[in-house]
Amino acid sequence: MGSSGGHTVAIVGGSGFVGRHLLARLVSRHDIRIRALRHEGRLPGDVLERGAELVEGDLFRPASLERLLVPGCTVVNLAYVSGYDRGLEAMDNLGKACVSAGVRRMIHCSTAVVAGRVTETEVSEKTVCRPFKEYEVAKLAIEQLLVDRYGDRLEVIILRPTAVFGPGGRNLLKLMDNLTDGRRWLNYLRSCLSKHRRMNLVCVDNVVGALVWSIGHDKPVREPEVFIVSDDEDPVNDYRSVEAELMRLLGQRPYIFPVVPVPLTLLSILLRGMGRSNYNPSTVYSCRKLMESGFEKSVSVREGLADLARWYRCSRTDGGDR
Repeated sequence: MGSSGGHTVAIVGGSGFVGRHLLARLVSRHDIRIRALRHEGRLPGDVLERGAELVEGDLFRPASLERLLVPGCTVVNLAYVSGYDRGLEAMDNLGKACVSAGVRRMIHCSTAVVAGRVTETEVSEKTVCRPFKEYEVAKLAIEQLLVDRYGDRLEVIILRPTAVFGPGGRNLLKLMDNLTDGRRWLNYLRSCLSKHRRMNLVCVDNVVGALVWSIGHDKPVREPEVFIVSDDEDPVNDYRSVEAELMRLLGQRPYIFPVVPVPLTLLSILLRGMGRSNYNPSTVYSCRKLMESGFEKSVSVREGLADLARWYRCSRTDGGDR
């Protein structure tokens, strides 16, 4: 069985979109023993069948965290508790439990949008964060809590993925619905408006790959590390390229007229008026640091879109829950 022995990985938040994909990847590994905290969400059935150990509990029940963790294990946190104070309390509980149990490494999945409303066109880990919305403020505060309180007692790795997409996720669902069921003239206008806007998408397979790489990273993490996880260097990561690829994959005919882009300056004004944190349509998030540290991606945006479209078509045919 995939989880019968080896290094123990304790997963918090495994019932979410990224968590399900991570568990699906890890259960095939014979060198990893999986322990997962289960609260309200359902975990994939094959996780149990292939030997993962489930611990009932949540981040507000310290006793359940004590049962989840074992000395020397790696913790992967994919959970987010809404509300500033409750989110900090939950992460503090997890941090305390990790120290008490003698956990070696904590990998925390945050988000690239903690950068907030920045002036730089290329955002890196060195960019000074200016969170604008409550969600961004809360996510950055959680990062700072883990670094400040536990960075010298645990190996802390923080991953900041951009907009994660893939089978079972919500990103790009609205676009696909519009392309298959919406009004073509309205889709065309949207395409003209956003043609060159960077989408800041990242394939779920690459996010999972970065998590697995962080689990197996051999070098000791002597001080907290932060890595952006993105696919922004991929040429198929702007609105029109993504839309055209999905139209092809979903069997939608091209527009009759050429897509004429609205000036980016006007689009930036519109995005700011809509209250967007990042209103620069040309912003990219660099994953150069992660790549230079030895991580290799397994999937291109085009390949990820093909997987997504295949799942989308099947879910519509089967009447499944999207």
